[in-house]
Amino acid sequence: MDYYKYIADYLKLPLQDIKSKSSIIYLNDFPDFLRIQYNYLNDKSLNDLVLFVVPDEYFMFKGNNRTSEAHFKQKIVFCNQTYISRGKDPNASFIHNLAHIQQYHLVGERLFNKYGNEKVFKDMDCIYPNNKIELYAFNIELRYLLHKGVSLDFFIKYMRQYSDKACREEFFNRLIEHINKDG
Repeated sequence: MDYYKYIADYLKLPLQDIKSKSSIIYLNDFPDFLRIQYNYLNDKSLNDLVLFVVPDEYFMFKGNNRTSEAHFKQKIVFCNQTYISRGKDPNASFIHNLAHIQQYHLVGERLFNKYGNEKVFKDMDCIYPNNKIELYAFNIELRYLLHKGVSLDFFIKYMRQYSDKACREEFFNRLIEHINKDG
């Protein structure tokens, strides 16, 4: 796959700009803080995953707080330079992105797309993050954070910077309750 062309098309930017200002990081060169999350999943089907890093200004279309996203089919975690250079991932968004890619390849495109529209908690009004795709990814992310000794209260507070909608926090609280029951 020509990752540079794919991202240039995605961002609607000239290919030459993408080639000259971006970089691809392959598994063997993942920064340690991301490699730890990758290893936690222990999924060899993700061995061909790449990080595609662009200048921060190329990622501004996602908003000030967003630094990464998963491109499921292509097995790309697309991110800005700050995401890599800060050297930490306090809320484990990388493993969240990995989980999206993992789920997509486990269930296939048709079912994955269907899951994006299926509410998990029927009594909640919102569809995001209250759907089966986000349930899967947040479940893995939260279990990883618990494994690392991060408090779930920290996670809730951290996630408020992205959205403080009541249904979002309710979704997280219900997921945390479920995780606590399962141990």
